[in-house]
Amino acid sequence: MNANTIIHILSAPNSLCLFDEPDSHIHIARKDELKELINTENRYSIVTTHSPVFVNCLCDENIRYLKDGKIEDLERSKKLSLLSGGGISIFEGSLILGTKKILVVEGPYDKKYLEKAISIFAKRNSKYKALKQIAIIPAGSAGNAKTMYDDVLSKQVDGLELIAFLFDYDKGGLEGWKILAI
Repeated sequence: MNANTIIHILSAPNSLCLFDEPDSHIHIARKDELKELINTENRYSIVTTHSPVFVNCLCDENIRYLKDGKIEDLERSKKLSLLSGGGISIFEGSLILGTKKILVVEGPYDKKYLEKAISIFAKRNSKYKALKQIAIIPAGSAGNAKTMYDDVLSKQVDGLELIAFLFDYDKGGLEGWKILAI
């Protein structure tokens, strides 16, 4: 019996399933099944996540942004930007399509710290200014790196010079690297 069967048994019509960061704790092969379940009619799911890649694969009508206990009526791109902590904006989405070099990091703070470091080093030595041409994109977690590649970057790979992934030196980073290395 696979996870898909278990999820569908547990989520009978008109049922409510609660998922806390499911894309961080589910095997990569099962993420599509989870997305399918969430997008199924007459089944209701509440999902908490920080993964803009995961949310981007859901139907618009299934995405709500909750702030201070209230649902805010926002455009999809604004929801994704807020979800990623500002890590992915409408501008950056366009940047992904226009850049030739992409560095995928785990989260928005990785992006923030790297951009700050590049800015500091570029002021000290002009050889580091070239690093500003690299689009740094947060995947949401190490476990989302392969999904980020499969669902977003693979469609642009022919026009890119470089795609690099940077993982933290921890268990999650090692697992994310192993999934990509396959």
